[in-house]
Order: sequence, then structure tokens, then C-alpha cells
Amino acid sequence: MKAFSYGVVPYIVDGNTLKILMNKTSKDSKYNFFKGKIDKGETPMDCACRELHEESSILVDNNSFENYYEQKSTKKNIGIWMVQFQDYPSITIEEKEIYSYEWLTIDEDTMWSYPISKNQSNIYYNVIECLTPLLNYIKNTKTD
Repeated sequence: MKAFSYGVVPYIVDGNTLKILMNKTSKDSKYNFFKGKIDKGETPMDCACRELHEESSILVDNNSFENYYEQKSTKKNIGIWMVQFQDYPSITIEEKEIYSYEWLTIDEDTMWSYPISKNQSNIYYNVIECLTPLLNYIKNTKTD
């Protein structure tokens, strides 16, 4: 039976920058979304909320979920919802699963330079595509 994992990509507008929260599962791993396997009887949205909280201590309500993106593979299907935060949430990572986390700056110079896990690269592309209008707005209204 194919596994299903669901998660969340938090994002934030910080002044003149746009950032998304991602993690690494080891020192040498590529960036991943906060996600995990769905439990029996659990809805995909409940799974995404639970996994974000278990891995980062961030509480989120599925009423704040925005766009949804999915990447299918022969081993596992992954679904990710976007959630905008107004302020940086307090984070305590689950060290058994997460090595580190980072708010990645999304701009024209950096957004394609991050090493993203292959089985999540299509979702990353969709997230960036979705955030591009917001990025352009921030860039065009930039005040120094």
C-alpha cells in the first residue's frame, strides 16, 4: 500500500522579504517540508496540523490553510498546504526527526539555489509559483 504524507509550508512577509520555513533531516540532507505519514482515521488536514506541531511545536488551525500542492511518486504521495504567518512563531524542533530548520529567503537571486529534496521539488516549484505575485508586489513596493 502506498504511503501518504501531509504537511505545511509556513511563509511570512518580513519587511521587504518573503520567507518560507523548511527543514533538514540530517546535516547533509536537502531541504524538506514539515510533513509526515497520515494515521489511520485521520484526515489529511489533521495530519498536516499534527505533523507541523510534532516536528516544530508550531500550532496551526486548518482554517488557515491556503493553497494545496501534491507530488506523487511510486513510494509515497506528499501533500502540502501553505499557511501565512504574521509573525515568526516560536519553534522547538523534534530532534529525533528534524536536524535543523531555516526560514529560506525567497527572492529572484536565491529561490532556485536551495537544495530541495527530489520527492518534494515539484511542490517547491508550485509554492514558488504561487508566491511569485506576492514577491513581485513586495519588490515593487519596496521602501528603503
